[in-house]
Amino acid sequence: MQSQDFAAPLVVIACALLGACGGPSWPPEARGGDIGHYRPARATEIPEALQNARARMAAVREGHARLFAPGRLRQSEILLARAEREAASGLLDDMNTTLGRLRGELDTLDQALASVPR
Repeated sequence: MQSQDFAAPLVVIACALLGACGGPSWPPEARGGDIGHYRPARATEIPEALQNARARMAAVREGHARLFAPGRLRQSEILLARAEREAASGLLDDMNTTLGRLRGELDTLDQALASVPR
């Protein structure tokens, strides 16, 4: 027998085993997955601490921070984006740590803007 005679039955056996074991482990394309493009499910509920941070950032953006402290504002926006990614990934301990850093950054920003004449 030639090696080609063994190839077809091996493919059939491999497909049967995959089917019996539940198939491949990646999510189907209908759920946003594809081989090499796995996307974890998003959190269905936004933590209250993250909502408060978003509201505080919105208030800071409306103020004078863009004119008088653009670097600090950008750093705060980076920390907020990081906290949002951590919340979406379910890393709540990391999110709380990042939100603590964000609160400190926003407090420093508020102190810096308090000395600016209005």
